[in-house]
Amino acid sequence: MNIEELKLELKYTSRRGSLCYSVKDHNTLAVKAPHGTSLDYIREDISRNWDKVHKLFESYYLDFPVCGFADGMKLFLMDTEIILRYKTMDGIAFHFNPDENTLYVAKDLQNEVESLLKCFFSHKAEYLRVRCRYLAMQHNFRINRINLRWVSSKWGSCSVKGNVTLSNYLIMAPKAIQDYIILHELCHLRHMNHSKDFYTLLQKLDAQYKEHRAWLKDKGRALRIFHQK
Repeated sequence: MNIEELKLELKYTSRRGSLCYSVKDHNTLAVKAPHGTSLDYIREDISRNWDKVHKLFESYYLDFPVCGFADGMKLFLMDTEIILRYKTMDGIAFHFNPDENTLYVAKDLQNEVESLLKCFFSHKAEYLRVRCRYLAMQHNFRINRINLRWVSSKWGSCSVKGNVTLSNYLIMAPKAIQDYIILHELCHLRHMNHSKDFYTLLQKLDAQYKEHRAWLKDKGRALRIFHQK
């Protein structure tokens, strides 16, 4: 990574103070800047603080496994650890053996393994849609539509129209963590904020939500195994 390759995602705020930087993806730097800050000034500041910015990207690459998918690599499907294996298979792209907890991918399709894994996990992620409907009915939430997407910036969201969006990456998390995120978003159907009333309701539905939130903060990034687009 060098400064010439860097892309910027700017967000202007009403707060005064210095610029704030964070890594959005492998070559994009998210910048929060006070209103009125010129792009030239931002680029000059990045240049002056390039060592610090570069360390942000180094940390990102250490935390975010954008490496290849090696034979024998451990993957996670809900509460189960599964193993990725490459195997010669005629006419089959991939096959999951639940008895062995092994996902086999055709050896001659190794260059396409990321898209094949996305296909596999997208199919499994339909469980999240079913689970969300179930929890909504169980706790008397009126929900409109459930969207599943490969979103890496957040685990879920809820709109004022009653639409809930869940990240497909959640299918790799333990079921208790999945329920925490789903219940969190369902609570937003009644409280579109993070007020005291919101957390009181969440506590009622998930007494261990603080532990679940801490788990995601500590281990959630490791579940995002795919390259950012």
